[in-house]
Amino acid sequence: MSSVAADPWTRCPYPAPQYSEEDVQAYERLRILLRRAIREADPLLLGRVSTESARRAQRVLHHEEFDTLTGIAESTGAAGLQIAHSGNVAGILFARSESGIERRVHHCVRALDSNGIPVTRTFTTPS
Repeated sequence: MSSVAADPWTRCPYPAPQYSEEDVQAYERLRILLRRAIREADPLLLGRVSTESARRAQRVLHHEEFDTLTGIAESTGAAGLQIAHSGNVAGILFARSESGIERRVHHCVRALDSNGIPVTRTFTTPS
């Protein structure tokens, strides 16, 4: 019996996604924009970056509810959409500074519910 612990990453049942040079360049541009969004505390830019990243990842993840989520995000005036790399967690992002935030979040939650997408948590970040 070996005393060496197995590397948990080698047991991942999913194949590593294959990215083209164009993908790598696009993700590099997104990373630059992400840094700018953080530096400038710009939630709208952060939303655009996360949505574009999610769109690119969708080619690999094939998230069933992607179109529904993007439609809800657009119809509620969200800043953007984020989807975890696993594809198991998604979030619709709103900029607190935008008008009617409470009403838009409420509409978003209702739209998610009516589409059978469970809402596990809503939260805000400190100012």
